[in-house]
Amino acid sequence: MNLLDGVYLLVIVVLPLVYWALPRRWRLTGLSVISVATLAWFSLPSALALLAVTALTFAVHVRRVPGTWPTLAAIVSLVLVFLAYKSLALFEWQASPLLLIGMAFYLLKALRVLLDRYRSPTESPVPPDVFCAYMLFLPTLLIGPIHGLRQFHADWRQQAYSTGRTSLALERLLWGYAKIVLLGSWLINLKFAFAIAGLAGEWPRLYEYLADLRYGLHLYFTFAGASDVAIAFAALLGFRIDENFNHPFASSSIAEFWRRWHMSLSGWARHYVYAPLAAVTRHHTATLILTMGLIGLWHEFSARYLIWGAYHGAGLVVHHRWVAWTDRSAAWQAVRQQAWYQVMAICVTFQFVMLGFGIARANSSADLLRHFHRLVFGAS
Repeated sequence: MNLLDGVYLLVIVVLPLVYWALPRRWRLTGLSVISVATLAWFSLPSALALLAVTALTFAVHVRRVPGTWPTLAAIVSLVLVFLAYKSLALFEWQASPLLLIGMAFYLLKALRVLLDRYRSPTESPVPPDVFCAYMLFLPTLLIGPIHGLRQFHADWRQQAYSTGRTSLALERLLWGYAKIVLLGSWLINLKFAFAIAGLAGEWPRLYEYLADLRYGLHLYFTFAGASDVAIAFAALLGFRIDENFNHPFASSSIAEFWRRWHMSLSGWARHYVYAPLAAVTRHHTATLILTMGLIGLWHEFSARYLIWGAYHGAGLVVHHRWVAWTDRSAAWQAVRQQAWYQVMAICVTFQFVMLGFGIARANSSADLLRHFHRLVFGAS
C-alpha cells in the first residue's frame, strides 16, 4: 500500500463523494467501513490488527472501564505490541505479512488516547462512532500525521461542506504529489543521484556529502509530500489535520529544526515522553538524549537509528547550553539578533542535519565508519 497505488488514488477520488452523499448520521460509519476495507484490500492482517487495537482502546476510552489499572494495563500492552512489531525487522522479515501497514502511527494515536485517559480519568469520552472513525481514519493511516481525538471530534461537530475548502484541498493534493513524484523521485532520487554518481572515485569527500544531501532532500520531499496528501485528503472529508513539516531546512537551530520537522511526532514525544521523564528524573540532558534515542528507535530498531537519535539529542543538549551561556551576556544576546549570525546559524544547522542523514542512510556499522572516513579523509 502506497500513495501512488492506483487503488489508493481511486479511493481518494471516490471516498469524499460517497462521504458527502451519505446522510450525516451514516457518514462516520461509512468512513470507518471504507477505511478498513481499503486497508484490508492491501493487507488483511493489517486491517485485523488495526481493529484489535481500536477495540482495546475503545474499551478503555469509550466504555470507561472503571479504575486506572485497566488503562495502565492497556498502555503497557500497546507498548509491548509496538516493541514486538518493531523487533520483526531485526529478523529480516520485511516481506512478512506480520509487518503491518501503518502500525507505527496508529499505535501512537492509541497511546495518546490512553495516556490522556490516564491523566484525566473523569473527562467525558467522545461518541463511539467518532472514536472509531478517528482510529480508522484512512488519510492518516499510512504515514500520519499523528492527529488528536478532540480536534477530530470538534471538526465533526461543526462540519459542513465547503467548495472553497475542497478547491484548496485539491490544490494541496496536487502539490503533495508533485513533491513526491517530481521533486523527491524524479529530480532528487533520479537526476541528482545520476549527476553525482561519477564523483565517487575522484572526489570522495564531495560525493559523500552530496549523497547525504540527496538522501535528506529525498526523505523530506517524500514525507512532506505524503503529509500534504494526508492533510488534503482529510480536508476533502471536512477534517483539519495539523501541519507536519514547516520549512525545516530554514531552521536556525537544531531545536527549531525539531519544531519544524515531523512536527506531529516530535510534539507527541515532547508531550508524552520528554515531559513526564523530565518531571521524574529532573535531569534535562539525560532525558533529552533518551527521548531522541527513542524517536530514532521508533523509526527502526537498529544501531544506526539509535546513533542518529543520540546524535540529535547531543545536538539539542549543546544548543540549549549555548543558549543558556549566551543569555548571561547582553552583548551575546545582541549578536544572536544580527542577520549575519542568523544566516550562519541556518548554515550550521543545515550541515548538522545533513551529517545526521549520513548516519541514517548507512546500512551497517561498517558502512557508517566507511562513510565518515571518506567524508573526513577522502580515502576509501
